[in-house]
This record gives sequence, C-alpha cells and structure tokens, in this order.
Amino acid sequence: MPQGGVRVVRFEPAENTTAKVRKGASGDIGPDGSFTAWTRMPGDGVYAGEYNVTFAVWASPTDPNTSLLQPKYSSAATSGYKLTADHNIDDLKFEIEALPGAAKK
Repeated sequence: MPQGGVRVVRFEPAENTTAKVRKGASGDIGPDGSFTAWTRMPGDGVYAGEYNVTFAVWASPTDPNTSLLQPKYSSAATSGYKLTADHNIDDLKFEIEALPGAAKK
C-alpha cells in the first residue's frame, strides 16, 4: 500500500445493482491496508447490492493531483474491482498497484 496523506476505498452502486437503497459507501484505509466501510455513520457498512470499487491514495490531503496510484483505480469503469454485498463481509482483499516511484509501506 503506498503511503499517502489520504487513503480511501469507495463502493459505488453499480448501474445494474439490485440494492433497494442506491447509496455509496467509503472507508479510510489504514497503514496496514485495513478499512471499515460506512454509508451513513462510521462502521455501518454497505447496503446489500452490487458495487464498483474504487480507490484514492494522495500524497497531499488537499491536492488530488498528487495521486500515488495507477489512474485506473480511481474510476468505476476501469478499476477492475466489483463487489456483491449480501451479508457481513470482513475478509475482502484488494491488490492495487502504486505509480512507479511512489513510496510504499
């Protein structure tokens, strides 16, 4: 996981989701790569349904132009990660590539 001032995973409802509530979720990614997703309040998880998963890791918390990840991970169309949430999931694992030269931890 690249080091950065901001590390976030986002769950965006897929176009064809079966979710009764179409609301995205997100979570801060810890230094060890772990995260807890939330929709309305920290720790409440995601609604059941299909999601596209995207990631943001920026060196500067105020400048999104300091991304440390390959650009493909910031778009639902190109990240390559999808998720069907239909029960409590606590063992998700995503492997993402840093830009060449980005500091890793």
